Amino acid sequence: MISSEPSVSTSLSPDRSTLARSRRFGIAAIICVGFGLSLLLQPPGWAQASYFGLVRALDTGTAQIDKYHWETGDKSWINNHFYSVKSPGMPVAMLPVYVALKAVGFQSVSNSAGQTLLSDVPSYSLKKKVKVTNFAGSRARALEVRRTTASSALMIWALTLFGCVLPGLGIMLLTRSVAERMEPGTGAASSIALGMGTILLPFSGMFFSHVIATFALFAAFVVLLKERAGPASPKLLFLGGLLAGISVLLEYPLAFGGVVLGGYAMLRQADEKWNLGFCAKRAIAYSAGALLGAIPVGFYNAWAFGSVTTMSYQDTVSRSGKTGHDVIGLVNSGLFGIGVPKPLGYASILLSPRGLFALTPILVMAAVGVLLMYRRGKRAEALAIAGVGLIYWTYVSGYIWPMGGQVTGPRYMIPMLPFLGLGLPFAWKRFPSATLATAVVSVSTIVAATVTVPLVKEIGMASWSSRIGQGRFATTVFTMMGGGTGWSTILPVLGFFVGAVILATMATAGLDFARDRWVGAGVLAGWVLVAAFLAPRVREIRDPVTVAVQGLPKTLILGPAALALLALAAANVWPHLAASRQRRSS
Repeated sequence: MISSEPSVSTSLSPDRSTLARSRRFGIAAIICVGFGLSLLLQPPGWAQASYFGLVRALDTGTAQIDKYHWETGDKSWINNHFYSVKSPGMPVAMLPVYVALKAVGFQSVSNSAGQTLLSDVPSYSLKKKVKVTNFAGSRARALEVRRTTASSALMIWALTLFGCVLPGLGIMLLTRSVAERMEPGTGAASSIALGMGTILLPFSGMFFSHVIATFALFAAFVVLLKERAGPASPKLLFLGGLLAGISVLLEYPLAFGGVVLGGYAMLRQADEKWNLGFCAKRAIAYSAGALLGAIPVGFYNAWAFGSVTTMSYQDTVSRSGKTGHDVIGLVNSGLFGIGVPKPLGYASILLSPRGLFALTPILVMAAVGVLLMYRRGKRAEALAIAGVGLIYWTYVSGYIWPMGGQVTGPRYMIPMLPFLGLGLPFAWKRFPSATLATAVVSVSTIVAATVTVPLVKEIGMASWSSRIGQGRFATTVFTMMGGGTGWSTILPVLGFFVGAVILATMATAGLDFARDRWVGAGVLAGWVLVAAFLAPRVREIRDPVTVAVQGLPKTLILGPAALALLALAAANVWPHLAASRQRRSS
């Protein structure tokens, strides 16, 4: 049974100088992650091309992507024109960046880099087999799209730095700050475990809106946390609502999380008693901000489609065929593809090979940490976090594609990750060895996926280990200089990631790993059993890619498990060695 008493003795509480050192090293660790991500150029797929198509369309004064629609399957056919199905927030935010890059001649640099990709990188090569059925049976059109994709790669990379990498670092910085306030000495460990040990890492380097939208929603929660910790402040409530509303502009389903935060904002006691008028005023302040943040969605719809109520997901193309819109209505079932949640959907999101708990077990400890948070008296916060987690788990379980395509994991669950991550400081304090073991497993697995192209295709997740064995990695900025995609170009990326882990270790203080070392070993053994035997038997439903059910390859189970064992041994032995040296020196 989990104890509700304080989890750390006073002797283990870090002093002020230790906390200042922890802050410096913790921020440096997060910056290292940013440098590592900024060196990677992940291949743009349909989603990224859809966002980029909308950016280019907006640059010409329209939302219609007719000129670019063959580059993506994520499109809709409305009023006899093609549109991106994506929410407009990130393309609108990236438009000034795109205009500035073009003004300084960066497009020509991107075009030149595209020639390098076409000649040096097999996945971009014009000689690679193309699936002409996606291009109305035209090989010439398919090859032209491949040329355009290559010439756009560096431009998309530059936009990704602003639209994804920086918001990803923002999430980590907020996590570090809040974790330090909750449990001093755990901020760096919590932020690095979240930022490098979950699917936040690969998606912080790909041109999707998940991370920037999540940053806005999570920032709203952090503002509300600040308001709740001090005197009642309508201004902070309004700001929290505004950020939550902006998150909807960036990605429509974040409205679910905004509703949960609205309940958290509203239900605060006044003078130790519940006061209906007091709660109503708080609800009005939050709702006013949320409405102001989200109302641009209506303006965009009216401008783009001629109707406030017409959404970009309406009449989504199901099969391009010869016209580019032969069959429409891909997500017309339910509410834009969201139906009744399915039991298998719930299970696959957590326990299938790409499931959150099976692939990144650090989230198991994060969930345990939220329970500890509740038992430590932070009940409103724990319930809000649980509410966000449950609402997205339910929504995604009812979606037609819970996993979201050929990606590392269930990407529609990203909005709840930083909320759940706030359980990590409590997990580090109460179960440091178990949290360490799951963190090492998660970080090593996700980093392996990220540096080998975090997609699941023909051979499933085995592609991650096979690429490592063959020395073939993701494209980097060094590839643009003719360096290829081998070890020499990926080592700087790995160097920054390893540096982040080392700095986070140096920033962490006040943990007694001996208190649960056997629990840590047991949790590690449990993950091995889940990854090797249970996860491959949990089916992914109605997803375009089903080969992932083969599970993680043995090398990506045994390798991370071995690293976790080494980390556990070091964490438990090092304090004794340090104490022994101190005794000898004195």
